[in-house]
Amino acid sequence: MEQGTVLEAQGNRILVQTQANACCENCSAGEHCAIGGDAQKREVWVENRVGALPGDEVEFYVPPGTSVLASSLLYLFPVIMLIAGIIIGAHYSGWFHMGRDASSAVGGVSFLLISFFIIKIISAYIKKRNLFVPVCTGVVSRKSLE
Repeated sequence: MEQGTVLEAQGNRILVQTQANACCENCSAGEHCAIGGDAQKREVWVENRVGALPGDEVEFYVPPGTSVLASSLLYLFPVIMLIAGIIIGAHYSGWFHMGRDASSAVGGVSFLLISFFIIKIISAYIKKRNLFVPVCTGVVSRKSLE
């Protein structure tokens, strides 16, 4: 469980400012992170199931397995597709009327580009379904600004 202060409420979502955890300090994504901010604080949109208002201190959690699944999708999947493209390109080099090395390179790059397209589609689905959205579990203290 994490805790933070509600900065803003929009419909069934709240923007929560929280202290970055230890994992955030050494992350290579840094300020480019989707839930980023600076090294000490971060802001994250959270599903508001408890009626929290701006100024409230809330508890929330990130659904289990989210980090592993997101990391696998963003980092592991393109590598797997690259390797698959290299292998397939080498195996079918005769069909492309080019040398095995050139065919492997074309296959690897092609599959890598396809992986980015697939990731974009999967990311849109995840965002639409709110699958990776943290969930607010309770209000620790009420200090509403409204």
